[in-house]
Amino acid sequence: MGKNILHYFFIIVLAQIMLSCGGQKTSSLEERFGPRPSLSLYEDNATNSEKIDWRQEIVYFVLIDRFFDGDPTNNAAGNANSHVLFNPKLNNTQALKTYQGGDLAGLLEQLPYLKGLGITTIWLSPIYDNSNEPYFGYWAYHGYHPRDFYKVDEHFGDMELMKRVCDEAHNLGLKIVLDIINNHTARDHPFVSDPTLWRDQGYNKWFHAHDKKGSFTDIRNWKSQREVEEGELAGLPDFDQDNPHVYDYLLDVSKYWISNLGVDGFRLDTVRHVPKDYWQRFNADIKAFAGDDFLLLGEVFENNNRYLKQYKNLGFTSLFNFSLQSAVIDVFTKGASMTRLSEEIGNLINFYDGDELPALFIDNHDLTRFRYLAGDEQYRDKLRMALTFINTLNGLPLLYYGTEIGLEGGPKTDPFTGEGSDYLNRKMMDFGREERENRFDNLTHFTRTLNYVRRENPVLYKGSILELYRDKLAYVYAKIDASQIAIIAINNYSEARYVDLPLAPGFLVPYLDEKVPSQIPGIEVSGTPPGAPTAAVEWFQGKLINTSLKKDGESLKFTLQPYSADVFIFPNTFGYEMGSSQNFSTDESSFSIEPVKVKFNFKTPRTDISKIVIRGAFNDWGNGKEYILEFNNETQAWEVEIPLNPGDYAYKFVIIKVGGGEDWISDESASKFENDGFGGQNSVIQVRR
Repeated sequence: MGKNILHYFFIIVLAQIMLSCGGQKTSSLEERFGPRPSLSLYEDNATNSEKIDWRQEIVYFVLIDRFFDGDPTNNAAGNANSHVLFNPKLNNTQALKTYQGGDLAGLLEQLPYLKGLGITTIWLSPIYDNSNEPYFGYWAYHGYHPRDFYKVDEHFGDMELMKRVCDEAHNLGLKIVLDIINNHTARDHPFVSDPTLWRDQGYNKWFHAHDKKGSFTDIRNWKSQREVEEGELAGLPDFDQDNPHVYDYLLDVSKYWISNLGVDGFRLDTVRHVPKDYWQRFNADIKAFAGDDFLLLGEVFENNNRYLKQYKNLGFTSLFNFSLQSAVIDVFTKGASMTRLSEEIGNLINFYDGDELPALFIDNHDLTRFRYLAGDEQYRDKLRMALTFINTLNGLPLLYYGTEIGLEGGPKTDPFTGEGSDYLNRKMMDFGREERENRFDNLTHFTRTLNYVRRENPVLYKGSILELYRDKLAYVYAKIDASQIAIIAINNYSEARYVDLPLAPGFLVPYLDEKVPSQIPGIEVSGTPPGAPTAAVEWFQGKLINTSLKKDGESLKFTLQPYSADVFIFPNTFGYEMGSSQNFSTDESSFSIEPVKVKFNFKTPRTDISKIVIRGAFNDWGNGKEYILEFNNETQAWEVEIPLNPGDYAYKFVIIKVGGGEDWISDESASKFENDGFGGQNSVIQVRR
């Protein structure tokens, strides 16, 4: 039996009856902590069924409102302003700030698609009943502004439909993970918005300082951990988790959803904004209630591994690895050195030495989509390289809906206004687009095959890792366990690469000598993944793109095609172990590329110029090498040529004035701009080969 807004109504009525009858004197605990929550009794949900090994799982994140519209009657849910349909032809992107129609009926209809994609677990955005009013122009389509923690939002469906989703998913062998909020509520949650509850009943004691008229209680000093935990995110009322009544309430909410739906885990939102001792207690209580294998996926939104280390050993099953995600973006969309990936693999080995798994991802709803950052050229190849990389590491891969069709995104912030524009990376899923376009390099088939290959080859998700070769744009590494050896070769360059890799004594030699003296086969797939054409499987075998791997004496010779990633898997029939390995050449100087020479031009009629320089991300905004522009009498422009590696660089021209002083000026001829954080704009140059 669900709880809804009537639950809060009865609290008010009961309070009024007690007041009219004289009531009893408020206890000292209630004076200090506010009212006690009304708790339900739930039986432990832990079972003796086969335990889930989350290393074997592949998670697909569904933003419910943007996935599939299965019931158009609930699109506006009684409020026409909450639903304005986005039309790509009109490019009315502001409509993406409202509900777009995705719902639980649509998810139920698309469960067979997700099963066929080869994922094993569905992470759902919050299903709570959300705010009934826009927040600074945004409706809570995303689910993160809850006003009733015990009810399904009317735009999505109801509790019975949610139960059907969970039951059918489980029937298909899929697991369900709910997104759970322990940090805040919506501003129109009755605890906050109803004066009787907030003031008279003392629910204000459940929250940290809250300014109902503005955002003066927002987090301002992000370096202060206390402020990060006790301040408000964008003015959302912030729970005081040190209050024992708040703890009991939030734990009750979580048990409610586990008991009613039988879900398999939680994605825990805004972990860094909640005290660590709360998480240690909460995680232990949830696992005692639901079982040790209940997934607790913690989102610590920080790409500093030293900061993340504070959240180790608190009972999380997995922690988001934003540091690795940042490296993936730098390498595959900006052309950074493969050293970035090598460093992050080292961090994985050193950091995740306990029970926690790294959550591996290339983007999500809070970030700019990989597709947008990769640009229109080669974005498919870059996406394949990035996905192959994270899916051959130990951890828990997270796939953002739409990645498998190359769904478009946009900048995280508006380059002109500085306003957040996450909604551009949350467009409606376009089912079947790859098939309609009839592309030979179908991303959906690729994703399906990659998921299949990871699931069927344990070495990819639990093997030890050994770096074999690395230079600026090529990377070769091995995964090894008792039964398999995998070699992964990546070439992030626009031309074919030829890599000659000396073999350590005994490494792969028995297999090569006995089985295939000259040519190593690719992955031997037993059967074909559902819906995947033969060509999709052959992509991994190297046949489709003609990547080859040969043995020549005591070395392996790779021929890597442009912008490619290949996986080769062999049986470990000769008992090769990591302990007998040796260090391989990883010489950065073994391959070099010429930087791209970029010419900058600046015209101005000003006469108060002592000199003009250019400052940007490429010279640490003037703290590195100084680039001075020279005046060209022929073009009547100030010019400078700078060698730059591929990537995106923000910059400005700086006029050093006669008599002192500087003026920082954007390049009006640039094709891209971004907010500079000071009310102006940086120009952005995109350097590509």
